[in-house]
Amino acid sequence: MSDRRNYPGISLAAFEHPADHAALEAFRTLPGAAALVKRLAGQTTESAIRLNLLATSARASASQFAKLYECAAEAARILDISPVPETFVSLGSRPGAFSLGIDSPRVVVTSSGLDLWQDEELLAIVGREMGHILAGHAVYKTILSIIVNIESSLGTGNVWGTSTMAPLKAALAEWSRKSELSADRAGLLVTQNSLPLYHALMKSAAGPRIGEMDINEFFRQASDYETSRQGLDSLLKFIDVVGDSRPFASVRIAALQEWERGAYPAIIEGRYPLRGPHSSVRENSWEGRGADPGSALRAARDFHQPDSSSPNPQPHRTGKLIDALGDFLKGHGNPAAGHGRDSQRPEAGSGSSEKASAGSPHPESGRQAGNDGAAGEKQARNVEELLDGLFGKKE
Repeated sequence: MSDRRNYPGISLAAFEHPADHAALEAFRTLPGAAALVKRLAGQTTESAIRLNLLATSARASASQFAKLYECAAEAARILDISPVPETFVSLGSRPGAFSLGIDSPRVVVTSSGLDLWQDEELLAIVGREMGHILAGHAVYKTILSIIVNIESSLGTGNVWGTSTMAPLKAALAEWSRKSELSADRAGLLVTQNSLPLYHALMKSAAGPRIGEMDINEFFRQASDYETSRQGLDSLLKFIDVVGDSRPFASVRIAALQEWERGAYPAIIEGRYPLRGPHSSVRENSWEGRGADPGSALRAARDFHQPDSSSPNPQPHRTGKLIDALGDFLKGHGNPAAGHGRDSQRPEAGSGSSEKASAGSPHPESGRQAGNDGAAGEKQARNVEELLDGLFGKKE
């Protein structure tokens, strides 16, 4: 038995990154998102996923890929996940790991990943995937994978690139990147030693020659990346990230170090939030999350307020982006977001009555809200019609 501490009943709230939470709530708020998730999840069965893995990959066991099997059991024990998710090895030239499934997710590690990561690094990687499972991320990761596969099969110029689906895919991909920040924290909770996880991230950037790398230099380059604001740097950063499902290694290693110095020590000492008495490990399911996206955005914005002692401008920029996202949601039929300090303030010189000033909606505001709601309903109908065309109408 390992001497690593375990966390009975640990909740997602213990390690969820605010940007992860806010990005998922932003996706959930978009018109048509609920229909997309429920329809694609309904088209996918656990049996089909498992049969595909059994046919195309190798299942880890006590006699086959035993080290990986032990890592899965250890990570599940520490994060209090039962039963232990099945774990597979899949042939792949790119080192990686992912969790796949709707109700009973499995962990898949690529063969090149096994070649790249040492034992403790492998435990960190598997711990990350167990974190995804505990957080309920696997269902959304699976749906994003389905969308990508549909796009690939339909070819260029397909309907998934239209204004109907593009916003949903873009929002889900943005969340997928942010979810890795939470998973990194789960990996640290499992290893209880940050060095293997840092090494795994460094290897993902530069390959297996860890002996030629210096962790302090890697942190310095992460700082250089975050603080760069010359010319078109911000735009180039955005272009680099768009289309990638994972944030850059340097960004992740800096975020993880910040958490290691912040909330992590209390958790390792046993002080952490617990799951509710009737909740499963899939707290992050579509129905299970607390559904006030406005509060989620505000929490993430507050998390990213700039530290006056830090020269890093990135938190301030992130806060502005989250504020803008709140405004975007407010303009797309979401009544729970965008209640900012100016949301009901009458315009100067508008002639608003005292009653209106006390909180009654302005007539123009009412018409705008109605138009926004109608646009959201139309977008949701377009998504439903597109899904009907692909999968047939719901019975």
